[in-house]
Amino acid sequence: MSTEGQVFINNDCFVYYEVFGSGPQVLLMIPGAIGTGRTDYSELLIGSNALDHDQFTLVAIELPGWGRSRPPHRQHSSNVFTNDADCCVQLMRSLGYEKFQVLGWSEGTRVALVLAANYPDLVTAMVGLAMTPYASDMQMKNISYTVDTSKWSRDLIDRYLRVYKDRHEIQQLWEQHTLFIGNFLKWFPNGICNNNYDSIKCRIFLIHGDRDKLVELDQIEHLQANIANIKVHRFPMGGHNMHLVYQQEVKLMVENFLLNK
Repeated sequence: MSTEGQVFINNDCFVYYEVFGSGPQVLLMIPGAIGTGRTDYSELLIGSNALDHDQFTLVAIELPGWGRSRPPHRQHSSNVFTNDADCCVQLMRSLGYEKFQVLGWSEGTRVALVLAANYPDLVTAMVGLAMTPYASDMQMKNISYTVDTSKWSRDLIDRYLRVYKDRHEIQQLWEQHTLFIGNFLKWFPNGICNNNYDSIKCRIFLIHGDRDKLVELDQIEHLQANIANIKVHRFPMGGHNMHLVYQQEVKLMVENFLLNK
């Protein structure tokens, strides 16, 4: 069972959300590009490999311009992750949560990282699945191969059809995202935090797939070198969506880390 709703932000846009569980540990879950809880985290939210609903209250946000947080269209700019982080905080405060933990996947890890840096007194712990703090040549090259969503697997398309009306809508949103990534180095020449991580206070757990074609190990090592309190787990055979492949392992690792076991 879940509850859902929307919160208006600055009176001109809103964010949609779903809440699963009722436990004392409050976890904000930030999806990847064009994603939602239902598309990116369904296995962690519902079913046998879901995070423990008695231990956790899981808040799955749909970032502005994606999922049901439309209109308006997503505003891609050098402020996009800061705006996303501000929306996350306004959502959580509206739900009555002043402090919380954060989990992000792919593009959502960028929002999570900015959130932890900009609001260090609110974020108590962070999990990053396929953490990507900056854009690389390999990432931009490989993401360009994904522009035509007609070549996506049926399973992947079906995930997005849980929240989007048709393939055309998915194609439009994904094209806009790949154009944004193509301009990433112009807007974020030093990464999303300008290589300044000094304000981050929370514990961080990064889960990385060594066969990820969008996130090199260099990015993980960059974060380890610049942030003090980081734990890393690597799946040697894992790809970009390792949390969908290694469902039970990821569930247990995330729970143990966030419960500080």
